[in-house]
Amino acid sequence: MFDSTDTAHTESADRKAFGLGLLLGAVVGASAALLLAPASGEQTRRKIRRGATRLYDQSGALAVDLWDDANRSTRQLRKMASKELKRGVRRSNGYAQEAAELVEMGRRRLGWR
Repeated sequence: MFDSTDTAHTESADRKAFGLGLLLGAVVGASAALLLAPASGEQTRRKIRRGATRLYDQSGALAVDLWDDANRSTRQLRKMASKELKRGVRRSNGYAQEAAELVEMGRRRLGWR
């Protein structure tokens, strides 16, 4: 039968093998990329720089668009909340007025004044 130490040992060996395979794959991939690259290092860096700049510009435009959309949505929510708040204030003022009238009516009936 297997006990927990056998399982732990197997899992540890599997992790080590996976890590070694990952490292070996990265080295082989990087080597192949360098050997098979169609452009010189300087040209590749220039392309990477252009791509990064383009990505930065696009992400900035996307962030602005998202901010505008969020602002529009929250503006609508603020309007709705303001409208409901005003309605609630009017309703509570009505309740306060009714309560004041009931108190006054009670005072008159009891002869307090």
